[in-house]
Amino acid sequence: MEGNFDNAGIAPMVIKGLNVSLVVVPADGSITHRYQLSDFKQDSISYDNNTITSSTKGKLTMMTSKDQRVENIEVELKLINKNILTITLDPSKTREQLGESPIYGVER
Repeated sequence: MEGNFDNAGIAPMVIKGLNVSLVVVPADGSITHRYQLSDFKQDSISYDNNTITSSTKGKLTMMTSKDQRVENIEVELKLINKNILTITLDPSKTREQLGESPIYGVER
């Protein structure tokens, strides 16, 4: 993920280049599933100085482990303190594969 920040280097203005590889493992560890999130297109972005959190909304594409392509998934990315990332996907398109909980990670 790449971010273009404001002049102070604090608030992101544009998020691009989002490329996420997910490996999903059930609690019993029986089978893994792999997903790829890419082709992110930003619609809007906001920044909260109190929580040091940016919220970016847009759409992206998901490739499933069965080579199925799901396009135009609405997504909200939250970048907390410039290093903790949450990805919340539209559950109407991803519930069967990823459930309804946000995905957490660290931006590198």
